[in-house]
Amino acid sequence: KGKKTPSRPFVWTVAGGPEYRKQSGMLLAKWESLGLFPVMVIALEQETADNICAAGFNAVVWDDEKHSYSRVADSKFTVAAELAERNIKGFFLELDVFCRKNPLPFFESFPDDDLIHPGHGDVNFFPNIGMYMVSTRMGPYFRGLNKIMAFSKTERNYINQVNHTRDFFDQDAYTHCLPAIEDHDDDIAPSEFSYYLMNDTKQENNILKLCKNEVKFTFKTVHHTFINCLFPPSVYDNTICIHPLAGAPFTPLAYKHATAKFLGFDPLPIGKDERMVKMAAGDLTTNECWGHTFYHGEEKIDGITGERVALYVSTLITIARETNRTVVLPRFVRDKESWAYPLHGVLDVRRIDVPWRWLTKEESYRLEDETDMMVSPRDPDKLLKEVKQHDTSRILAIDGMCKLTSPSNERREELNKGLCFCFDRRGLKFTKSIGSWDNMCNCGPLPQ
Repeated sequence: KGKKTPSRPFVWTVAGGPEYRKQSGMLLAKWESLGLFPVMVIALEQETADNICAAGFNAVVWDDEKHSYSRVADSKFTVAAELAERNIKGFFLELDVFCRKNPLPFFESFPDDDLIHPGHGDVNFFPNIGMYMVSTRMGPYFRGLNKIMAFSKTERNYINQVNHTRDFFDQDAYTHCLPAIEDHDDDIAPSEFSYYLMNDTKQENNILKLCKNEVKFTFKTVHHTFINCLFPPSVYDNTICIHPLAGAPFTPLAYKHATAKFLGFDPLPIGKDERMVKMAAGDLTTNECWGHTFYHGEEKIDGITGERVALYVSTLITIARETNRTVVLPRFVRDKESWAYPLHGVLDVRRIDVPWRWLTKEESYRLEDETDMMVSPRDPDKLLKEVKQHDTSRILAIDGMCKLTSPSNERREELNKGLCFCFDRRGLKFTKSIGSWDNMCNCGPLPQ
């Protein structure tokens, strides 16, 4: 109070729970490397705030009572209102937004709009509340959202809102209360999206009273050629950020992170001295050995050939573990008809206990001069011994792993220890296309 209003927007995010507590330092460091700094983290627990501060970043504990189904939703809207009421422009983004460049300059290129947000990739005019810029006129709007969200405090089942109950998800409240389309630019979108979940007339009228905007404002939806969140996002050369699996908001962060890594938005840059091991072939298949990894089943993948896939993956991970390397995973597993199954539809990536990454084509080309090739022997244990002889190689590409012979049952269990595969689940067939990435391999809660 009493100080000059800062010209730079106040940048903030929200973090809470074990997953975000563990990964927040890495994600904030990535933002800092892009120039998005400083950032204030609204921490939902003291332990999360302590971890973030210990990593050298800024955090404040959100100790307000729970007003809706979610303290995340409460904080997202309340902080936006508090900033606006203090004449401070705010820029919010969630920690599961992965960026290649600092998004702030792009959002600041729309100085005449009071509320700016990206669209969803599949419906590019539909607001994505994972990121938004808020002017100092937006306090009443966000206070109205808090009133709507209070209805969901007693009914916190997210599924209910699909059936038009009184349980309002934060995305619904935000979208529902936007002004009519005639108040905005012609290129925004049809106005029907504002009420797409409202079927009950009485309910709709009551909610409209709560979000009646006291101040007329303008908003802009940034089209998906810049920021996208499809399943998976469509990435262009000018894509700044992605919000993977935004349509499945309760998806574990590990899966969102895996999707981002797959698409070239890995928040961990390749280390100067980082050593890697990978298969020479790009996708995981046995085609180069005149065989096939999968057969095209109706509901599942053949258990025998599934064992072969597990053998390749577990052997690579074991090599990485015993040689202190990062494992470069194949992106797809291909069946005999060349259907591509994303590897994280087959393997629960949360259970990999070594550093791992995917390489983009550009990264592979850039590192080609530092890559050594070796031919795999047929015995997995002999392969491990030979890899240790290439200790000076920065990147080791192994050719012919499809020729590995199956080890004993005891040795196979040892290689697979800690890993979990999903070869026999019904949802696997839905992962064979580029879509449906919410059908990722999930073997249940992680062991303590």
